[in-house]
Formats: sequence, C-alpha cells, structure tokens
Amino acid sequence: MIRSGNLGLFFVISRIKIQLKKEALDITVRNYFFIRLFVILIVVVGFVTVSVADKTKPALKALEKKEFDKVEELLLKSLEKDSINPGSKYVYSRLYTEVDFSRSNIDSAHFFILAAQSEFANLDAKDLESLIKDDVSEVHLSTQHALVDSLAYAISLSKKSLDGYDYFIINYPDATQYPDAVKARNNVAFKFAADQGTWQAYKSFMETYPEANELDQATKEYNRLIFEEKTKSGDQGDIEAFLDDHPDTPYRQKLEEKVFKDLTTFGEYNGFIEFIEKHDNPALHKKAMNMLYYLDAENEAYVKLLKSQPWKVYQDSLKTLEEVNAHILIPYYAEDKYGFADSEGNMVIDYQFEKVSPSYYCGNVTDDILDVTVNKTHLLVNRKLDTIYMGNFDKIVHLGLGVLNLYKEGNVGALHKTGFQILPSRYQEISMLNGSLLKTKKSGKFGVVSIFGKEVLASKYDDIYITGQYLIVELEGRVSVNLISNFISEGRKSNLFVPKFKYEEFETKGKYVIGFDGDNEELLDSLLNEVVPLGEQRINTKSDIWVVKQIEGYRLFDKKQGKLQEEVYSDVVQNDSWIAMVGNKKWSVYSKPLGEVPIVGLDSVKLLGEDIAMVFRGENGTAIFPNKKVVEFSKNEKLRSIGSGKNTNVHFLVISRNGKNILYRDGERVIESVYEIGYVSDEIFSAKSKGEYGAMDSEARLIMRIRYDAIGEAENGIAPVLYNGRFGAYNFNNRVLISLKFDEKLKPYNEQLLITKTRGKKGLYNIENENIVDNLYDEILYWTDSIAMVKTTGEWALYDIYANKSLFSGMTDFEYVSQKEQEVIIKYRTKTGMGVYSMQLGELFEPTFNDIINLGTEESPFYFCEKSIREAGYYVAVYKNSRGETLRTQAYREEEYQKIVCEE
Repeated sequence: MIRSGNLGLFFVISRIKIQLKKEALDITVRNYFFIRLFVILIVVVGFVTVSVADKTKPALKALEKKEFDKVEELLLKSLEKDSINPGSKYVYSRLYTEVDFSRSNIDSAHFFILAAQSEFANLDAKDLESLIKDDVSEVHLSTQHALVDSLAYAISLSKKSLDGYDYFIINYPDATQYPDAVKARNNVAFKFAADQGTWQAYKSFMETYPEANELDQATKEYNRLIFEEKTKSGDQGDIEAFLDDHPDTPYRQKLEEKVFKDLTTFGEYNGFIEFIEKHDNPALHKKAMNMLYYLDAENEAYVKLLKSQPWKVYQDSLKTLEEVNAHILIPYYAEDKYGFADSEGNMVIDYQFEKVSPSYYCGNVTDDILDVTVNKTHLLVNRKLDTIYMGNFDKIVHLGLGVLNLYKEGNVGALHKTGFQILPSRYQEISMLNGSLLKTKKSGKFGVVSIFGKEVLASKYDDIYITGQYLIVELEGRVSVNLISNFISEGRKSNLFVPKFKYEEFETKGKYVIGFDGDNEELLDSLLNEVVPLGEQRINTKSDIWVVKQIEGYRLFDKKQGKLQEEVYSDVVQNDSWIAMVGNKKWSVYSKPLGEVPIVGLDSVKLLGEDIAMVFRGENGTAIFPNKKVVEFSKNEKLRSIGSGKNTNVHFLVISRNGKNILYRDGERVIESVYEIGYVSDEIFSAKSKGEYGAMDSEARLIMRIRYDAIGEAENGIAPVLYNGRFGAYNFNNRVLISLKFDEKLKPYNEQLLITKTRGKKGLYNIENENIVDNLYDEILYWTDSIAMVKTTGEWALYDIYANKSLFSGMTDFEYVSQKEQEVIIKYRTKTGMGVYSMQLGELFEPTFNDIINLGTEESPFYFCEKSIREAGYYVAVYKNSRGETLRTQAYREEEYQKIVCEE
C-alpha cells in the first residue's frame, strides 16, 4: 500500500530503471488514442452522477499482488457504475506503469492520471474523505503523475532523437522535466547542425528553435559560414551582393574595409566616390576624404563633393588644416624646447618638443607632417598636433600624394599621412612610380605595390620603371612592356601580375612601340596590339614617314591607318618635305604628307637639306621647294641649301651657274652674285671671296665690305664678326660696326649692351658702338638694365652703368637669396662680416654678422643671423624678416646652439 510520506527518490528511480528494461514500452500514438477513446465511451455510456466508486481499494490490493486481470475487472465495473471516478483512474494509471503488465503504456498512464487529478479537484468533502480512506490522496495522485512524467522523460532520453524529445515536449508540457527536455532537444538539434557544418543547417536551427540556449553560438557559426561561402571569391560584386542580402552581418566592417581597399588601393578617384555613394560607413568615408585630399585636392568633383551638405563639417575641418599648413615654419629653440614660428616671427606651434628633425634647423619647413619628440616619445604629428605615428624610426621622406617613407633599423616602410600603414618597414627602397604605383626593392630585386599597399608584382626583377603609359619590367637581359592601365586592371583581379619577357630592348615612338629581339623587330600600337609582326627587319622612324627595311626591300608604314603598305621598293629617301621611292628602276617623289599626286617616272632623285627635292629626267634637273615652286637646273650645276640653324619657314637655294651664284627664296629668284652666298638672316647674306667675308642685302648690295675672317648668324639683328683674329659685331638694324678689338666673342648683357673682353678684363659696349664701361673688370654680371654687378681686385660692387659710379662696394663674396625678375637679393660678405642687400630696398642690414642663413623662401626670406662671442662661449641668433626688421634675439651656449643652427 502506497501512503503519503512513503514516497521517495528511490521509488522513482527504481521504477525508471524497471521501465527502461521493458522492451514493450514504445510510445505510440495509436495506444494513446485507443485508451482515450475507451474512457470517453465509458463516460458516454456510464452514469452521470458524481460519486466515488467502491472498487478502488480492492483494485489497489489486486495490483500489489500483480493480479492484473482482476484489477481490470474491478476497474471496469467501477467505471461502469460511475464514470467520474478519480480513484479508478488513478489505479488505471498505476496499472499502465506496471512493468509486468502486458499492455503497460506510459501514454495511457499519463492520460488516466491527468483525468484522475482533474476529477479529484471537483470532489465534495464526503467523496474526498471516502477516497482518502481508500489510500488515494492528492499526494498519491501527484506522486503518480511525477512517476509517469519521469518514465516518459527517461524513454525520450533513451531514444536520443529529436522525435523522442519533441514527442515528450508536445505531450507532457506540464512535466517538471519539460525545460530539461527542451534544452536537451535543442542541444541535439544544435549538434546535428554542427555535424552538418553548413550555414543552411544553422539557419534551420535558428528558425526552428529561436529560444535555444545555443542560438548565439548558432548565429555566430551561421554568420561565419555564410560569409565565407558567399564571399570566398573575393570579388567586389559578390561582396556587395552579400552585404545587400545580409545588412546586419557582423563581418560588415571587415567586408567594407576590403571593398574600400579594392576600390581605392590604386588611388583612382572614381573608386573613392563609388564607395562613398554605396556604403554608409562614416569612419571609412572620412578616411576616403582625407586620402582624396592628398591625392588631388583640386579635383573638381572632389571640390563639389566637399560643398555638399553631408561634408560641411569635414570641409570646415579641412579649411582649418589648410590654414595651418599654409605657413612656412621656422624653428625656435628656448629653455630646452622647440616651437615653430611663421615667416613674420609669430608663434604657430608653442614650445613643446624636446627634439625636432635636424632638417628643420634650416627653416623653410613646408612639411605638413612633423618629426618631433614629446616626453621622450618619437612621434609623427600633423600641424594640428594629431599623432599619426608613434615609435622609433630614423627619418621620414615625403614621396608625395600623402605617402611617407618611414626609415627604421636600416629598412624602409610606407606610411600614409592620415596615419595608416601602407607597407611595413622591411624593404631596402620604396619610391613613387606614378600616382597609382610604388616601386619596392627587397633582397636586391624590385617589385611593385599599389599606392595603398597591395602587392601586384613580386620583388624578383632587375629593374622596373615607367615610360609614358607603359610599365617596363627587366629581368636577365629581357624586357616586358605593359600598359599601366592593363597592369592595374589585372592587379585588381589577381594577387600577382606575371610579366612576359618578349624583347631584348624596346623603344616608344609617339603612339607606337618597337620591340627588338636580336635581328627581329616588331611594331605595336599604343595599346600594344601587333601592327607589324615580329620578324627580321629594321623599322626606321627617324623621319615622319616610317620605312620598314625587310629582306625583300623597303615598305612604308602609314601611321594614320596604322598599316604597313603592300608595295615593296628597292630604295627610299626622304627629308622634312619630300619622300622618294624607286620601283621598277624608276623613281617617284611625293610631297609630304602623301595626299597629293606624286611625280613619277624619274631617272634619279636627290634631297637637298630638309626641304628641297632635286629630281632628274635625263640631263635635266628640277629643284622643288616645299611650296611646290620649281627651279630648273642642269646636272653640271652645283646646288646648295642655306639657312638658319634654327627651324624657319623660309627656304633658300643657291645655284652656281656660269660663274655666278643665284639665290632663290622659296622658288623665287632673289639675287645673283659673283660671291659665294651664305646665310646671316632672312634678309642679310654673307658674301665670300678668296676666303674673306662681307655681307649684302637682298638687293645684292654690299653692307659690309669683303675683308672679314668670319661672319656669324645674326640674333636680333646683331651678328658676331672676326677680323684679323679680333672679335667684334655688326648691328644690321642700324648698319653699325661694333669695334673689332676684343679677345673673345661679344656676349649680350641685355638687348642694348654687349659684354666685351680685352686683355682679360671686361667692359660694356652698346649696340651703337659706344664704349659704356671701360674694360676694367674681372667679371660683369647682370643686376638691372642700368646697374651691373662688377668684380675687380677681388671685390664685388654694384655699378651704375650710365652714371659711371659705384653704388655699393667692398663685397668680397656674395650669394643670391633671390633672383626674381622683380627682386634680386644677395647676402654678401665684407671685411666686417655678412649683410643683405636688396635691389628694391637697398641694404637691409649691415655686414656685422658671422653668418646669415635664409630660413624662409626665395619669395619670402627669413634671416637667421649669427654673432659669436667666442670668449664667453656664446652665440647670439638674430632673426630678421624680409624687410630686415629684427623679430627675435636669442643667446645660446655652444651646446644649445648646436641644437638650432643650420649646417648648410
């Protein structure tokens, strides 16, 4: 007899163990509904009165004796008498949990105990008291219910399947084991998903069991697996599609950083804009704008973008940065700290640095990134004092476009001015190839990375450089020629570019490339498409019409059509205006360009100079000028072309005929003379007779009589002449001979004055043959049209040419600070020290300093003037602006002075 208080853990565990041993305990829906139908029938056909039957206690005794048939008989009679009978249903529940009962069934036991508890709760006091006397109390019912739930849960555990757990969860929702069953079910489902190892399996788990404890872990694995599968190609399109489909992926930042790098790594403007428009990532947006600023702050589209509302704050920040970057910085040093002033001495950055790069000591600091030390920490900071790099390094070098070389422990890396590392410090050299590519050197070999760090060409080549639009790679005497655009395009798609070494040498000619390989040559167009196939030939590109010499003869290359003509010639000659070819033993002459009808059927052709063609039929010849005018001549006559050494549109031909020399200008007869005719200018010609020279005009009238050793080409109407070994000049504009008494050729001082030299001394003559400055000086240099810098007896002076007096003298040496047309400034040395003199302002300050260094620019000088007091071991630094005004004076001990003085 089971009584309240005698039920313990041992009873429950023993029942579970017994039940697990029974093979016939499979839970079936069929049995469950059969029992349920059975009871419903009893209810329907039974009495409707509510009373407690009297068969409960005998049935319990029969159950204890395992007299199962008798138990069923008693229970059926009891239920026939009274269908609302919690006692009988309690016993039924116990019967169905008996291991030895042939029809034992946990679902049936569960059904009856639920019915018993429901009816027990509605009993009146009399029926309740009667039932308790039969040893059926609320505790008995609860204990039986717990036993049934435990047995059902044990069965679901033994199955270790989702179906088993789900059946328990669906049919035993009020069991105390329900939460454990749910956890166990979820864990089995998670392990199943994990065993499958696909994002689809994890997705199914997440959708089916959204409350599972493993949801976070499943979500994490789902996100990882779908990310890896959908983006494994690395293609931007796949990544963009994944981000569109999975906007909340935890890998968004990582993927957007990859897209950003892929779009911008070659520094192309459109890539930055595409990223900004497609991706809402404020941090990367700012990085993009900063990088664009260094790449091309003047780009119209960039300026327009800055003006748009979303970038108003950035534009204000950029304006502030540009304002601080606009100053030329001058270093100041005081009380063991460095600061920086502008070119007017105003402090821009206060004293706060323990060290600055020694390269700053010489001033004119335009760097927007400063190499400084603060609190013993080596830093790179921008001018707003934002730190972009912290750590040990030796020096930096600005490559441009925001890229810095960072030298460290004998190696070099690349850093961007916004602070991100482009390349680690593990290279021997890094240099800029162009706005998209960096050239690297490692282990003595060269490679290429994009401007923002993607390796495109491994470091294993002998040399790499850019010619025009081509990237050239050299290896073991072979050359690879590649379009930069194709190189970059391939670099985006693959990890490394593999060049093809087709030639020994190459040459670019306008829109074409010629490749050389031994005796073979190949002509390619600008896109490196084959135009003339590789073969044994010579491609002559010296003239504007190219000639290809092949084994069978000469062929012309038409650059307009990009095509090698079919005709083969036995010879081809050409100059700037004409081209002649021989085929079938007859010559043809074409005027360039080749659009006009040629002259054909010629016996021979000669080209004179770069402009005239001489064609022959029999004994007769014709000289043809570029303007198509002709001059007839015979074979025994001598022809010469004369003209300037500079390019000109006027063409001259001299024909010697019957003891006379006839000059033609562009086919028109100009003069006839017995003298040998030469060129001085387009209107003046030299006349030579018996080895002596004179000059005549276009009317053949002698301007200079024939007696000179030489006459040179005129410049601005002034021609040098040589007579009896002495130099002079002739002013053809005014028909004035400038004295023939100088030791060397006269040199222009300006348009009106010439520098002369006699007995080692220099002076000035004007073009009217007037002696302006006597030959007294060792050197004469241009200062202004009216003032010259002259040197004599080891000293320089400023000399007023027309007042014939010295303006400023006593300079033993000088050096230009500025040589601008509107302002010439020198720092000079005298016996008393160094000073500065300005063409506009005169003497800026007296020569009292030991040294003067321009810390500013040529346009805006800023002077560091040193005075030393050696006895006291002090140096006094005086800082002066471009007007010579003293801005600051600082005394330094010698060891301090070494920390600020510029070692030029």
